[in-house]
Amino acid sequence: MIPYFTLEDTTQDTAVNIIQLTAKAIGPFVVKAGEEALYGPDNNIAVNKLSNPGGLLKDLHTGLIECLGLAGCHFMDLTYALENYSTHISHKDGRNIPTTTFVCNSLTIAQKLSKSVPNNKVILERIDL
Repeated sequence: MIPYFTLEDTTQDTAVNIIQLTAKAIGPFVVKAGEEALYGPDNNIAVNKLSNPGGLLKDLHTGLIECLGLAGCHFMDLTYALENYSTHISHKDGRNIPTTTFVCNSLTIAQKLSKSVPNNKVILERIDL
């Protein structure tokens, strides 16, 4: 949804609160998984593009980056963010995503860990929209 960021000038609690407030203000929204594509610098990441008729997914993406940035979060790379953001869902473990419509009614916040840690992330919070 948004690029990785660091908490150099803010706290984890502040970032989580900003994500909660921003996500809850958007609320649940509908997306549809569509055509397959290959993303990434080497075009080797299989994804399905998402359509979101109301534009709330892109609004959430932009709102999170803007609010977190104002709070002192530093984003690692915004190359594919904001005006260059293409809504999509990545395939995991080679599984294809069925072309279907679904409601996004929650958001999960994860902390990226060292690659030496299995799964290299830990779930911090799940937010109901």
